[in-house]
Amino acid sequence: MEEEKEIRFSVIITAYNIEKYIEKSIESARNQIFKNYEIIVIDDCSTDQTLERIKRFKDIKVIEHKENKCLGGARNSGVKNAIGEYIIFLDGDDYLNNE
Repeated sequence: MEEEKEIRFSVIITAYNIEKYIEKSIESARNQIFKNYEIIVIDDCSTDQTLERIKRFKDIKVIEHKENKCLGGARNSGVKNAIGEYIIFLDGDDYLNNE
């Protein structure tokens, strides 16, 4: 039986009306060389198709805000739900490079 991996990194991605970029942001987190991570995406009450694009990914945690809490509030929601030893903040229009 394969040993379950311990989550060491929590990648917290904040998203607000960022439908053009959110999928690239999520994919960049998924494509890192380390695999002991979780991805948490906080949709901060987007009014475009951001949430629909986020929900296409089945292996991430999604937090939906019913009112906009701005960047700090979105990040705080992610931290409260994170289980990793280390936190990585990523904005929904940015990406991680694995080079």
